[in-house]
Amino acid sequence: MKRWMILTLLLTFMLGGAAHAQTESTSGTMEAGNIAFALDLLAQLKAEDGNMVVSPSSIQNAFWLAYMGADGLTADQMSQVFRFPDLDNLAASSGVAPEPTVEPARGSSEEDFILRSADSLWAQQGFPWLPDYLALAESMNAPIQLVDYTADAEAVREQINTWIEDQTEDRIQDLIPAGVLNELTRMVIANAVYFNAKWMVEFDPALTTDAPFTLLDGTSVSAPLMVGSSTGMELAYADADGYTAVALPYRDGNHRMLLLVPDAGQFAAFEAGLNADQFRSIKAALAPVLAQVILPRFEFEFDLNLNEMLKAMGLTDAFVPDVADFSRMFDTTATPERLFISDVLHKAFVKVDEAGTEAAAATAIIIGTTSAPINQPVQVLIDRPFYFAIEDTRTDTILFMGRVVNPAG
Repeated sequence: MKRWMILTLLLTFMLGGAAHAQTESTSGTMEAGNIAFALDLLAQLKAEDGNMVVSPSSIQNAFWLAYMGADGLTADQMSQVFRFPDLDNLAASSGVAPEPTVEPARGSSEEDFILRSADSLWAQQGFPWLPDYLALAESMNAPIQLVDYTADAEAVREQINTWIEDQTEDRIQDLIPAGVLNELTRMVIANAVYFNAKWMVEFDPALTTDAPFTLLDGTSVSAPLMVGSSTGMELAYADADGYTAVALPYRDGNHRMLLLVPDAGQFAAFEAGLNADQFRSIKAALAPVLAQVILPRFEFEFDLNLNEMLKAMGLTDAFVPDVADFSRMFDTTATPERLFISDVLHKAFVKVDEAGTEAAAATAIIIGTTSAPINQPVQVLIDRPFYFAIEDTRTDTILFMGRVVNPAG
């Protein structure tokens, strides 16, 4: 793993017969609804089997520029699902967030934590895009690349995938599968985010030992358990009925991984009750204690189609031809074509080891056209399934969240 750290959020948003699109987040507008959306999404994901990692922030950001081009019920539903501000009030809002900046932590260097973000917009040449919409994209730091999906959609797909791979240090590859883009694709808007940060206090690799990790069915697998420092390490911690929670800070001082560990035999009950209110209550219960964390190393990738989940959350019109309304995006009088979302694809990666955390995510929205301190350290032994969330503590934003039921899976 490279010695420098990056936080990126990979978002790919596609417009057209098979295209992706993505966007940057807003300052003070999406952040307030991030936790609510994240836990709504989690409620839909609970039925998925095995390990899981997603980036709620990536998915929200991917839909932001689509929202800027939507109108009517399509825009209303996006606002409700993703907690976006009302379009009519955007002129009075704070607008889009500034580009993420590198903020070395107390006594740390650029090698400890870097925040990098990049955007791009891949538009079909000759399509009647509204100048105001393109200007908005430019103002959101999404450079516009004119391409021709009608001539060679596969070549454009490879070009966009290469850009995504470059921005995520090759962690997100082939986000757009072969055949997804075609002659009806009209736009791909991409925002890339990649996270790579060192722990405030690293685990000692010499102390990592293979040990049993209990699975949901009661059996166990051997997993490398990392042992944290037990001397002077004060962590945000809560031990409540049904769960233990502990937060591991990164060296930049503004981000942390929150670990939620249900009591033995209580994983299903904890998962069923985990909503936005419960998540906020857990964070409010955290208090500093001397603690030693024993955490498994893990690394995995997770991908899924979000169509049915988003429909269940209330985003329905955007998926229906001749009902979806993206009329703020293009001149509807200049073409008989109408755009609608055909697929929303998401892929994420996470790696946790003794040095820190590496994570990346990609979202693809495919739009088609119709023509208190204690004296002794607490020991937190995480040897059973758990949840995690990578947070920006300044904005209370969940960048990545996931579930580990088998670190060897």
